[in-house]
Amino acid sequence: MLGAKFIRNLPYLLASKHKLLAYAYEFKADKAILAYPGISIPKKYPILEDEDRITIELLEKAEKNYGIEIKTDNKTTLYILPIKPINNLQRRHITILRNNYE
Repeated sequence: MLGAKFIRNLPYLLASKHKLLAYAYEFKADKAILAYPGISIPKKYPILEDEDRITIELLEKAEKNYGIEIKTDNKTTLYILPIKPINNLQRRHITILRNNYE
């Protein structure tokens, strides 16, 4: 199961992680992947719950380590993968390489 997010908004990413785990539980998925472009934490962001604080720490750890793997109690493995967007120059190189090998 894959949740691909294209936004850095922290409340949205927190909700996305919870939704992905809920879907993984409901559909008995072995693996769930949350891919996102990184996080953006406003300086005055109020963290109200411990669970949110833990999730923020996990997202930051994933960014430092190029991803993390978490095993849940219901035997689902959650992969948190920050995938940085590429710029236009890199995109052109990828297109050129792809065209050379097709």
